[in-house]
Amino acid sequence: MKRGLLLFFAATIISTLCACQSLSNSKENSLVSSSVTTTHDSSVTNEKITSEEREDWIIVDKSVTVKELEYTINAYKRSAKSELFEADKGKTFLLIDITVKNKSNIAATVNSNLMFDLTDRFGTSYNDTSLGALSCLDDENLEQLDGHIAAASEFRGGIAFEIPKVTKGLRLIIQGPAGDGRSPVVLY
Repeated sequence: MKRGLLLFFAATIISTLCACQSLSNSKENSLVSSSVTTTHDSSVTNEKITSEEREDWIIVDKSVTVKELEYTINAYKRSAKSELFEADKGKTFLLIDITVKNKSNIAATVNSNLMFDLTDRFGTSYNDTSLGALSCLDDENLEQLDGHIAAASEFRGGIAFEIPKVTKGLRLIIQGPAGDGRSPVVLY
């Protein structure tokens, strides 16, 4: 019990240090990013991502609109480990790069834990976001897709899950900010 608690605190401290390092290097990031408390405005422009930055990423480029928010699934990537963590035995990390455009005339809030469900073709849900999966997002210079989006603007970020390696037929189900309006996007 003490060992598990010690490991939890060590992982939390390491994660916090990584997050601080990520914030200090945010100006050097090649992907458009933002902090949780920042309001994203329309003056931010997405830079073109080179093929080097997209190594091992599988381009999806599918869009769905749910309650005046347009979600574009840009790409996804599977990863067995981050700089700090490895996926559990028989599992892998799934990273999904998403752009959200707010088409309304009022600000909107995006919450990656409440608005995205990952399921397979049998309906099994994989909504486990582990510290390792979040660390993989950091390794890829992707901010977690959480925060406020100003009216008529967009935000690019990522969500991450820890899933079994043998999973097939994955669908990302996106719901509106109030839990209404569900729309699935087939990943693979």
